[in-house]
Amino acid sequence: MHMKKIKRSIIVVLIVLALFLPIPTGLYDDGGTREYSALTYKIVDWNKMIYNDANDSIEIYENTSVYWFPDNFKSIDELWEIEKEKNVKIETDTQRMSESDSDTESKELLEEEGISDKNAQAIGENELLKAWTGDFTEEKLKAAIEEYQTNYTTVSLSAPSRTACVSFETDFDVASCGVIRLSPTDENDISVELDGYIDLTLETKREGNKVTIATGWWYRDDSWANDYPVWSYLVLLKDINGVTYYYYFRIDYSVR
Repeated sequence: MHMKKIKRSIIVVLIVLALFLPIPTGLYDDGGTREYSALTYKIVDWNKMIYNDANDSIEIYENTSVYWFPDNFKSIDELWEIEKEKNVKIETDTQRMSESDSDTESKELLEEEGISDKNAQAIGENELLKAWTGDFTEEKLKAAIEEYQTNYTTVSLSAPSRTACVSFETDFDVASCGVIRLSPTDENDISVELDGYIDLTLETKREGNKVTIATGWWYRDDSWANDYPVWSYLVLLKDINGVTYYYYFRIDYSVR
């Protein structure tokens, strides 16, 4: 009788675990969305790239949501439709951040002058890494950082200002583009870059195979920026066939 009770208890525990213990079931090529599933619910850690037609840019939607039975058996695309209905207004990273007066003034000046590839500083081949194609993973980013530190040179702006832009060319026509990670760097500690990135929507422009990025307005002259004079940019591009490319470069702001 005692053994039967033990067996029943074990069975009950296993059933409870099966019903309520979530296990990783998916990592998606949409910016890094992760999925965890149990029999009664599903957790989705959204990190999804959204194309914004209004300003022709890619934004990142971040949220963690729980979907209960029977929604937990729906596909990730069906869950995204639920997520959009639930969060009618999805704020962009720029809308969420608090801006100082100098940031606002710089952005207004940038809007007046426009992003121009005519006066943008071209990034050289030895300064720009075509990192990888396909899905995003921390392992691929880490490998790209290590390769850049070994074989590439940091961009030094020749005319640094709050409206400074840089540009580069690809070997394909760009359908959409966006800076998805902006990170401080430390040559001696790669974790600073992997863990310390900030979410910020930067102005970009694409024309054919040429990409121009506004790199100046966000950089404030206060302590947090000065602690890390070199910042990295991870740029996501898509071609007309929907293939995803990641480009990586660094800018040294210490000349400011």
